[in-house]
Amino acid sequence: MKFRRHTTSPALTGHRARRVATNGVWIVVAAVVGYLATMIWLFPAPVVSTDRATPRVLERPQAEALDALIQVGLRGRVVETEDHPTLPSGTVIWQDPPPGVVLPDGAVVRLTVSSGASAHPIPDVTGLATPLAREVLETASFRVRRLDTIAALADPGTIVATRPRAGVARVPGTAVTLVVSRGPANIIVPDLRGLTHSEAWERLEIVGLTAGRVTTRSVLEGEAGLIIDQRPAPGTLSPKGGRVNLVFARLGQP
Repeated sequence: MKFRRHTTSPALTGHRARRVATNGVWIVVAAVVGYLATMIWLFPAPVVSTDRATPRVLERPQAEALDALIQVGLRGRVVETEDHPTLPSGTVIWQDPPPGVVLPDGAVVRLTVSSGASAHPIPDVTGLATPLAREVLETASFRVRRLDTIAALADPGTIVATRPRAGVARVPGTAVTLVVSRGPANIIVPDLRGLTHSEAWERLEIVGLTAGRVTTRSVLEGEAGLIIDQRPAPGTLSPKGGRVNLVFARLGQP
């Protein structure tokens, strides 16, 4: 008996090889797709966020604060005004939410704006000694501008008035002038005309007064260096320690 030996034809072999190759490609593609799907599921790509961090707009002018919020995609809204002892009117003193809070695009940030310092009455310091009066005013957030002195029955150095007067409402930092007593005007100013410099100083010292501002005036005749005028005038009542301004003659054309 003879057996026939079966052999595979070249065409069939090529077809089978192509099919195996194709299946291999699909297996690789499926593996890659599966891997990518797994990675996307486990590690999703970040979504582009439209959230914004709230900027700090405290202590900035209202218009500047609103503009700063617009620039980052937020909106500002003034919801309240309040007195503030130091920040000027129109300045942001509070924001809600506070700086750094993350908000969605277009969210509203509520602002509280200063209406300036509130006025309060100037304290009454009449009858106080000058140093104590100054301390009281500065404690109340006022400042002393200058001291004016007048003749008064109060003891020398005692406050007799303020400008503005006590009780008037003013904002903190307002300058107040203290009016200080020089004492009662009970000393008669002597006549110093015709005296020399040293004679006038001696006469004033005897009665309890002092020389004030000294000036000269040109005269055509007379003796140079003598007093030709004074203020206050002779016979005027002055408090103890009051000043008398003196005018001395100087020869020459007026």
